[in-house]
Amino acid sequence: MEEAAVLRSKSRGWAALLLAVVGAAAYGAELRAAPAAGKPATKKPSTSKASPGEAPRLSDEAELARVTSLYQAGKYAECAEALKELLPASAPAAATPAATRRPFSEPRVIERGRVYQAACWIGAGKPELADEPLRAAIRENPQMSPPDSLMFPTPVVERFIRVRETLLNEIRAAEEERVRKARAAAAQAERTARAEQERIRALEALAARETLLDTNSRWTALIPFGVGQFQNREPALGWVFLTTEIAFLGAALTSTAVTSHLNLEASRAGNLESPEEVDARLNDWHNLLVFSSYGFLAAATAGIVQAQLAFVPEFRSVRRRELPPHLRTLPRASLRLRPQVWSSAKGAQFGLSGAF
Repeated sequence: MEEAAVLRSKSRGWAALLLAVVGAAAYGAELRAAPAAGKPATKKPSTSKASPGEAPRLSDEAELARVTSLYQAGKYAECAEALKELLPASAPAAATPAATRRPFSEPRVIERGRVYQAACWIGAGKPELADEPLRAAIRENPQMSPPDSLMFPTPVVERFIRVRETLLNEIRAAEEERVRKARAAAAQAERTARAEQERIRALEALAARETLLDTNSRWTALIPFGVGQFQNREPALGWVFLTTEIAFLGAALTSTAVTSHLNLEASRAGNLESPEEVDARLNDWHNLLVFSSYGFLAAATAGIVQAQLAFVPEFRSVRRRELPPHLRTLPRASLRLRPQVWSSAKGAQFGLSGAF
């Protein structure tokens, strides 16, 4: 057991030495890249502007390596204060203006920095201050694993486990909330997809309907024989006026022709018949001519007046039309079965293959 403890302490020492060397090398590289004092610096595009006299900003990894080198050197209080300035969840120190703080932005570096800060507070003899960074790290990542026992001493690991035990209910509630939000998001996505499908079906149904517009004319409604009624989509009334006017017109034309024929025959034949009989026949046909003529005029006038009063300017009708192939909804795949026959050393074999 003692040999294992010695080996473990040696491995920690080598790891600490390696981290200190990496941090010093990264910090030295950043300083060499910075412009020397008193020399004009070449203007280069930069995403952030440093204030005059401010040291150039290191990357999160290099900054963390620089600060943790203090931890490896045993300067726990100084390391904890430096990390306090770099962790976004902590308030800035009172002696440091907020404008000069440049906290970490990478989540992985922030998580490691909080663990190092807790280790520094434990090493500095203030274990009660280690709970806050550990609690912030666990809240940020509920699935966070305990610190590596090869990198951190046992008190840090035990403190992490104790803090995580106190946050079990909070972690469980956060996980349940995450699951609830995920289910709600899935249900909302399903409702959105269903609504989108319904919208597409409605658009397809609307696109498959073609509206036709038939415009009527009042001049056409002035034509007799039920033309105005047929134009107003009143076929029954149109047939009534058509047959009535044709009947009256036919009677008028017939009586006119018969009356003319009788007068012509009477003038040619002389007084072959008695005047009373000729006058009676002519009077009957003349009365029929008058009656049919006035009847036709009355029916035609009534039809025209009714067509004008019931005039409809336009009619809209809808008919179905085929959508272009590229706008149609793809049909659902159906199961297709196909028999297969092949020969083998044992004879013929039969099979069935399908696709869907």
